Amino acid sequence: MNLYNNIEQNSLLIVPENIRLSILKNINKLVNYKFMTKEEFVNKMSFDYSVEAVDYLIENYNYTVENSYEILNKLVYLEDTEYLSSKLNIYNKIRQELIDNSLIKIDSIFYQSYKNKPVFVCGYKYIDNYFKKQLSKFNYKIIEFNEENNINVFEVINEEEHINCIFNKIFELLEQGITLDKIKIGNISKKDLFVFKRLADIYKLKISISQKCMLSELPIIKEYLELLKSHSIADSISLLSNVSYDLLNKIILISNSFLKAKKHYELLKYKFEHSSYQKEKINPALEIVNLPDYEVADDEYLLIFNLSKESLINYKDDDFFSDVEKWELEIETSVELNNIEKNKWLKLLKNTKNLFVYYIEKDSFAFPNLNVNIIKPKTNYYCKNKLLFSLGEKLDEYSKYRVLNSDLIILYNNLKTNYLSYDNDYQKINQRLISDYFSLSYTSLNDYYHCQYKYYLKYLLKFTNYEENFYLLIGNLFHYILEKFYQPGFDLEKEWSHFFDNKKISSKEEVLLIKLKEEMQYIVNQLKLEKELMNIKEVNCEEKIKVKVRDNIYFDGKIDKIVINHPNLVSVVDYKTGGINKDLSNNKYGLNLQLPCYLYLLNKSNKFCNLEPIGFYYQQLLETTFNNKKSIVENKNYNLRLQGYTLDDEEKVKQFDSSYKDSEIIRSLKLSKELKGNLLSKEEIDCLIELVEEKIINASKNIFDNNFIINPKVLKGKNESCKNCEYKDICYVKNENIVYLDGEANDDEELD
Repeated sequence: MNLYNNIEQNSLLIVPENIRLSILKNINKLVNYKFMTKEEFVNKMSFDYSVEAVDYLIENYNYTVENSYEILNKLVYLEDTEYLSSKLNIYNKIRQELIDNSLIKIDSIFYQSYKNKPVFVCGYKYIDNYFKKQLSKFNYKIIEFNEENNINVFEVINEEEHINCIFNKIFELLEQGITLDKIKIGNISKKDLFVFKRLADIYKLKISISQKCMLSELPIIKEYLELLKSHSIADSISLLSNVSYDLLNKIILISNSFLKAKKHYELLKYKFEHSSYQKEKINPALEIVNLPDYEVADDEYLLIFNLSKESLINYKDDDFFSDVEKWELEIETSVELNNIEKNKWLKLLKNTKNLFVYYIEKDSFAFPNLNVNIIKPKTNYYCKNKLLFSLGEKLDEYSKYRVLNSDLIILYNNLKTNYLSYDNDYQKINQRLISDYFSLSYTSLNDYYHCQYKYYLKYLLKFTNYEENFYLLIGNLFHYILEKFYQPGFDLEKEWSHFFDNKKISSKEEVLLIKLKEEMQYIVNQLKLEKELMNIKEVNCEEKIKVKVRDNIYFDGKIDKIVINHPNLVSVVDYKTGGINKDLSNNKYGLNLQLPCYLYLLNKSNKFCNLEPIGFYYQQLLETTFNNKKSIVENKNYNLRLQGYTLDDEEKVKQFDSSYKDSEIIRSLKLSKELKGNLLSKEEIDCLIELVEEKIINASKNIFDNNFIINPKVLKGKNESCKNCEYKDICYVKNENIVYLDGEANDDEELD
């Protein structure tokens, strides 16, 4: 691109980033240009605001964090004038307040520096009204490129032919000597992207996605936000593990702006949700780009995926400012934005030199009145893997539905396939896929010891499908209420209502919730009794703890309740709405270690390490057993008592539970020989903590060594590992894969 031939020295160039790079690449003489994108220019000409401005709106107008940012970003369109719209005048008043309090700043130096210099704008398919208004304050010129080309549009019959034609064209271009990094593809919906990635993998093509992702999508940011709920910014950052140097610096840079903010968690959550990051591009790779805004270079080849009417953005009159208010502000209405979107596409189609447009016949072409050449392409196959994949699909259709595809016989006679055969042996993955640093939790540790292959699928391949059902909702509700119970001014009615804000509940579920609310009231009354009988110093709910086990191994967990008693005793409680298994006999196999894991976290944490464990318990929140010899009230009280293990030290138990001789809060706690099984010595508790660390280190070594074989465990004649496992359809477990830890499996339970 020889754009610089028409540009004077000492000019300001407002161009997209890719055009800036193209200009710099082609410059062969010394020039004095200042480059800037449209977004940077608009920001310089409007105003900047600090976190104090957000705090001001939250405190003085009771806006949410999201509303405050939205308002601040829209105030740029307002000027010091009286509007017809009362809404605009209200926000103009807010704008003036912020200026008067020095909470928004206008960069007057920028305008003074460039008001007498030539400004050139190039590479934007549309110059919006606000951009044009700011440009009008300068000596500017817009450089247009109007090289209209013939437009070839490929009409395909269905989705399968469409995707095949796309890959055919890619391989044709590669055969012509076009490098993969010069081939771009756009307009792929999220629905189609999964299939496209899968087929690209079959074709052995690398993909680079230029769409920017939000920082909040990163697991490390989710972990950081979770830490912020109970820690300061500095402490939360220090607890982060397995984070790259660049990303850590980005987290610190963003967080530094909110150190003095009153609502730093909410502000940071919003900031991460609206801050993008660009994944490092893989070269050479087929790049998926954003259309129609992407500027295509003359030496690039653009493939447009299914350009149908449905694929175009449809703006509606539902923005922060209505169309009437936009008209008064002289910015584009929804109708104008739809026309702009259409014109941007038309410019892209007409001005792109190397263009291949596709659409599926049934979806209709997005621009039926445009003068184009409609071509019905022929499909060729460039990849044996794709042929095998296609053969497998056609064999599936024939095997299941007796559909005989015309290509089936040809493919079957020319390709060797082991159809319906399967080798379930684990093949070691690339060692580079295993991180040098990682964190385990009780759940992941338990999953690993139940079956190594399950850990591999769930935590490395991330084959998880979280769906919130009513049962999970009830578990979250009970945990939420019991966390709030220990806060000053607890009000059950208020917290119950608050939990269900913005949640859709069916009529049937509403009926169940009435009964559950009665149960919760009973639980709250029982907890009040606990507070009277226990010498409580402090209660920590939903406490997240993360500790370093070794240089590259971390262990974390969230404990429902940590009770600290005078003078220095500590106990842990895990709430259960389902079944309870407090048996410690399987701990030696790395199983059922939940409560010992919590003891381990307390022992290793800076906050609780100087306290002595007095007990570790489960608490059954919903009734699971009923004794006909007892009354309903007696059954409720018994079911709500803590189930677990207590330190075998009468003097310390007395400090922990004043009713210890016939405890009203701990099930089966009587200091007698026949109930010795529920009491543990300090040495036994220490051994449990040591066992947890041993199991963590052992699992970590195996994970580092890439050991993920299929090895479900049978315990006392029952295969608990495969029971309800969501990965049965993947592993195809065989009898020889099963590990018998204690006893033989029943004939009908080996693979259940």
